[in-house]
Amino acid sequence: MNCEKVRLVLGAYHDGELNDRLLEAEIAAHLEGCPDCRARLTGIARLSEAVRDQGHRFVAPKSLEKRFAPKRWPTALPLAAAAVLLLVCLGLFYAMPRPDTVALMAIDSHVRSFQNGHLIDVASSDKHTVKPWFQGKLDFSPSVPDLRPAGFELKGGRLDYLSGTACAVLVYGYKKHVISVYVAPSARTESWPSSRQIKGFNWEMWTVADLRYGAISDASEDIVRRFADVFQDTVRAPASDRPE
Repeated sequence: MNCEKVRLVLGAYHDGELNDRLLEAEIAAHLEGCPDCRARLTGIARLSEAVRDQGHRFVAPKSLEKRFAPKRWPTALPLAAAAVLLLVCLGLFYAMPRPDTVALMAIDSHVRSFQNGHLIDVASSDKHTVKPWFQGKLDFSPSVPDLRPAGFELKGGRLDYLSGTACAVLVYGYKKHVISVYVAPSARTESWPSSRQIKGFNWEMWTVADLRYGAISDASEDIVRRFADVFQDTVRAPASDRPE
């Protein structure tokens, strides 16, 4: 497991929110041999501790309590609590992935899959091979439609992580372009952008049932949008109308 992938999920690892024992073990093994990532984890821990400590720093002095009548201002605690709440909210706001950040993570993951030879874990154009491969590896089952009639050929799939979330990635081909489709439960993907064009890549997001799908590719904006439309129409079609 390389440093880039570890750093994407290091915050969730520190907070115990990965819910993936295998991934946690891989990260722990990486940390043992990587002083840079250990230093980053230490920094995250210190920041988290500093935020928690704010609740112990705002203590109303006795002189302030005496200046106000009990009915008007019995204690400065409400002000201190408000200040702590504000600090926590600001911390959460800046720690939460922004849509542009998530789109950049998707681009990095898409490009990295070519560079490290990890574009596909299961190579097949048969949806009946790709879909069952994810069983037991994720706590959800992505739709894997056959889109060949529309010109999009299924190449296979892999596991990946986007913004600390374990994803199924479906890989489709369109002429000389590759389209990576990230799939995760919608409850974990609130910060995924609806559509973005950034660094020469196009991102399109849609939701079917309780799953969210995000497609990234260097194909044109029109092609990626048409892919998203065809994907949704195929998945939502009555079972009798779906291609086998």
